[in-house]
Amino acid sequence: MNATTTPHRWWGAAAVAAAGIFATYAVAVWTPMGQVLDTQAMLATEQALGTVWWADLLLEAISPASVFAALCLVAAGALALRGTTAATTAAATVAGTLLGSEVLKHLLVRPSWVDDTGNSLPSGHVSAVAAIAVAAYVAVPVAARHLAAFLGVGAVLTTATATMALGWHRPSDAVASILLAVGVYAVAAGLTETHERENTRPGKHHATAGAR
Repeated sequence: MNATTTPHRWWGAAAVAAAGIFATYAVAVWTPMGQVLDTQAMLATEQALGTVWWADLLLEAISPASVFAALCLVAAGALALRGTTAATTAAATVAGTLLGSEVLKHLLVRPSWVDDTGNSLPSGHVSAVAAIAVAAYVAVPVAARHLAAFLGVGAVLTTATATMALGWHRPSDAVASILLAVGVYAVAAGLTETHERENTRPGKHHATAGAR
């Protein structure tokens, strides 16, 4: 671990992500103009793409079974390539994002001021793909991270586009999903880094040995 880094940067990143989710919700969901613009963007995507055969196939493929399989694969890869800390962070990112998405979907209601409520943010599909993308970024060696980031961004944007093309979700739902995955990753990284620092703190080994 780089001695110059501290867990505090992760708490700051998590706070920024949380603030981003709140701002997205406040503007796009709780203002009439935000609802109008958000819904119009979704409808414009539907009209521009029409009926795209791949959207249904893609979203059907993102099932609990496939997400669990991806989680196991990424965690195993992280363990083999980068060790226990990376594997723990990757697994916690995916699990935490999926759980957080379900919780927020029920808590962050959408008032029907402009149109009917439909799905509320965040999008479960986009959250799952974003979480897997972030976890894969954590799992791979540093030299491969540019490629992992490129593929991950592409997968997330494609999934978000599919949800809008089918009229399932609005842009704000996708934005909140991405911010959620980033925020959960920041929390997971902060916790694992803090734990690692505590275990490697000078004198801890001797204090533990003396207590035996």
